[in-house]
Amino acid sequence: VGQKVALNVLRGGREQAMEVMLVESLSPSERGVFEWLGFEFTDAGAGAMGGAVITGIDEESSAFKIGLRDGDLVIALGNYPVRSSSHLFTAAQSLRGKSDSVGIRVVRNGNKLKGQLAVPLSSSNQRGAPKSRG
Repeated sequence: VGQKVALNVLRGGREQAMEVMLVESLSPSERGVFEWLGFEFTDAGAGAMGGAVITGIDEESSAFKIGLRDGDLVIALGNYPVRSSSHLFTAAQSLRGKSDSVGIRVVRNGNKLKGQLAVPLSSSNQRGAPKSRG
């Protein structure tokens, strides 16, 4: 727990190296962010332009319905630029409950895409842990 480990994954037919931190469990506030966003994420890794990579997505979430997918690179949430997973986490915490939707910008295969995520206004609207696709 707390140790960083190297992980190689295959995305789009190309091997990508990333570093992940082993954690025992998420805090309630961390779980809340993942639940309302509808996806899990991690730092983009070395050589990337910054941002947070989607690593698991709830197929019943607003994120999935607007077309976000595993491997998309989140570069902005609302008016907050996202340069790392901690930036995305902070932006999500700041925006939750302030509006019924929030803009999100991602990069997929070099193309910039944008959409509007529905934001649950109360904890009763939250779903369980993201159901990872594929």
